[in-house]
Amino acid sequence: MDQGHRAEGLSQPPPPVAAARHGKFRPDIEGMRAIAVLLVVAYHFGMPGLTGGYIGVDVFFVVSGYLITGLLADEISAKGRLDFAEFYARRARRLLPAAALVLMSVLLVGRLCFGPFELRGLAAGTAWTSVYLSNLTFLRNATNYFAEGQSPLLHTWSLAVEEQFYLTWPAIIAMVLGKKRSLRQSLSILGALAAVSLLASLWYTRVAQPVAFFGSPLRAWEFAIGALATLTRVSTWELRLGPWLGWLGLAAVLGAAVVFDSGTPFPGTAALLPALGTLAVLRTCTPIAGSEPRALGVRPLLALAPLQQLGRLSYSWYLWHWPVLVFGKVLIGLESPMSRLLGAGLSLAMAELTYRTLENPIRRSRWLAKRPNTSILLGLGLTGSGALVALLVRAWAIGAVDNPEFAPLRTALAPDTTLVDRGCFLDYPTSKPGNNCDFGDTSLAKPSRVVYLVGDSHAAQWFPALRQAAELGHWRLRVRAKSECPFQGVDIAVPRLQRAYYECSVWRDAVASEIAAERPSAVIIANSAAYIGAATGVDLATWQRGLQQLATKLTASGAQLVVLRDTPRPGIVVPTCLERMRFAPWRTGNTCDVARALAVPSEPWQSEQQALAGIDGAQAVDLNDLFCSASICPAERAGRVVYADSNHMAASFAATLGAAVAERLRAAGL
Repeated sequence: MDQGHRAEGLSQPPPPVAAARHGKFRPDIEGMRAIAVLLVVAYHFGMPGLTGGYIGVDVFFVVSGYLITGLLADEISAKGRLDFAEFYARRARRLLPAAALVLMSVLLVGRLCFGPFELRGLAAGTAWTSVYLSNLTFLRNATNYFAEGQSPLLHTWSLAVEEQFYLTWPAIIAMVLGKKRSLRQSLSILGALAAVSLLASLWYTRVAQPVAFFGSPLRAWEFAIGALATLTRVSTWELRLGPWLGWLGLAAVLGAAVVFDSGTPFPGTAALLPALGTLAVLRTCTPIAGSEPRALGVRPLLALAPLQQLGRLSYSWYLWHWPVLVFGKVLIGLESPMSRLLGAGLSLAMAELTYRTLENPIRRSRWLAKRPNTSILLGLGLTGSGALVALLVRAWAIGAVDNPEFAPLRTALAPDTTLVDRGCFLDYPTSKPGNNCDFGDTSLAKPSRVVYLVGDSHAAQWFPALRQAAELGHWRLRVRAKSECPFQGVDIAVPRLQRAYYECSVWRDAVASEIAAERPSAVIIANSAAYIGAATGVDLATWQRGLQQLATKLTASGAQLVVLRDTPRPGIVVPTCLERMRFAPWRTGNTCDVARALAVPSEPWQSEQQALAGIDGAQAVDLNDLFCSASICPAERAGRVVYADSNHMAASFAATLGAAVAERLRAAGL
């Protein structure tokens, strides 16, 4: 068997590993690529039964580490060095032409479908994607509570991670497989890198999940275990287990895709299942010197023609499937299973066309293969031109935003940052309430009336109105609010964090203790009603019981309690809807108004009324007539956009409600 993938100078004899690289095609690897992309596409298009299909990305990471490290090790052994120019030239021919086509297509279709505010963000994302840093932009926005909508380029985070791997890994392997190192030393270094990355990933999954999910250093362990697998001998016990190990590995990958869901803390320990499963398949399918492929193993299955074809198309299909899904939702909805299936089929057809006409011809070009520097220049040209076009489109969109017809939207999207700037509205990691959060009448050291506003972002959204009400009523408003943290005593699981939201409990206890010590005149509570549901583990009875216990405790201390009914939830990002209609001339009619019955559910409100029934000094107040008529919740009222997103009122609209809110609170005895 050819043992040529070892670095020169390794003091140990080379172990029996894959014969597999430099032209020696591995159908099992192509088959695993097919399974990976099938899982991801099925998950994104909402195919039933594959709630954890996102683990296909982890399969790709392990396969990339396995294959690329083998190629690099082969070259070091054959030539005594790495030809970096040749490596990057191959990567440029393989990856960049198809990616550039998709990016330019996304910008073009985005111009037709999106308004200028969206297009501005899409163009910025395209620029970052062009230079392989899109994972950092999505990481930056991952825990931003107000970041809504799905970018047509969201899927490129994993491509950015892979491209960062391709840029840095050759130098790492050249260092690790140095001539003065034994095989054991080299494997020890790679093992240490994998261990550090994995431990960091486990820790960040617990405390800051988006960092673990999007951060390439915290995904490096998946590439590294693939590298270890390609550099180490196939052990006696692996040979003995033979085909069963491969079937077990494939079952682990498919089982993770079926069992995991959006609530699974990921990557964390959960990512070990698909990663190690992929590793088992690759190891079982490794060609061994003097042996034939094992007939009972997974290799014949993975070598089936349909999987081989999908494996060849996996890169292009991954590139196209997500933009087709996002734009399909914008244009025709893609709500039914059949429409989604057709959308997935369309993206596959586009992948086939891209593969045959662009990706494969450039990758196989003999002229370019003989000119690695030209290939690198081609890659740099595609990268630079993609970023340049994106920045030009962004500049044009910024200019369009200044059009007078978008003035109401500019106003609606301008946030009131007072609470965030003064530490009164806390993001997820922060638990300590701010101490610079008094508003209204602050002229006296000890005002006659202090009113607390407490709750989540649906409490914070009332701040502009309540600040005016406090000034009109000459009382002091003290704000305590925290992202996605309801004030009543219910413990919630936050899908965004994929873990218990313990910072919420700490903050809530601190605010409750503060209120008990301060004994304010009144407490106004406002929370989103969307916590009620299976995703958070809170049912109506639990919600009602938590509010009842809280109301009893607060009123016992002498505070008057007012619970505001949750504001309407249109279910669409209202400014986005409005800008698309105004920006795209082929859109007609006003479809941004929502039926009141859909936007204002009755069950949470009835539950809250029942919770407060019979508790002296506690009452529920419904202000939704300030938003909706008897049947419709309009997107705009009196020339102002009502909502800043899909469920928060715009600060500019809230600022118009001060007098009305003050009157309602006076009527409630506040």
